[in-house]
Amino acid sequence: MKSIRMSIYALIVGLLILLAMMGRGIWTELRELSTAADENAQWTISQLDTEIAKFNSALLRQKSSSAPDLDSLRLRGNIMLSRFDLVTQGNAANVLSKSEEAVRLLEDLRAFADGTDAITSADPADFDLSRLQEITEQAQPKARRLALLGVSLGAESEAASRRDFA
Repeated sequence: MKSIRMSIYALIVGLLILLAMMGRGIWTELRELSTAADENAQWTISQLDTEIAKFNSALLRQKSSSAPDLDSLRLRGNIMLSRFDLVTQGNAANVLSKSEEAVRLLEDLRAFADGTDAITSADPADFDLSRLQEITEQAQPKARRLALLGVSLGAESEAASRRDFA
């Protein structure tokens, strides 16, 4: 009889430990869902739009200058290109890969990034400010559309995660 009681107590303790572990897992998952990684992806995607706008602004300033500061343009271009790399990797890429339109926009922006890199890496004599501004102005609406799409896709993904969890 004593061994049966001990077995029942051990079983109850085991169940309590199991319930505590499950509760902790659920609590952790709820906390992760409340601060979803997709929010960070949305911010990263929006920052690409911001960096392209800053780059275009820098281009306009330098184009109107009698002696353009190519080093500052290269720096601003490198910042923008690194932001593009962040968007095409990790969580942001996962969010955007769910949309054909986003994938097309990323392909267009990849061509822009490659063109920008080629121009900003060129020798000063071959640095074509007019062409750089032209391709940047063409890329800006695409970056804006991608940012808006990223917010929408991120919100949909967060809602789906919460539904799946529930």
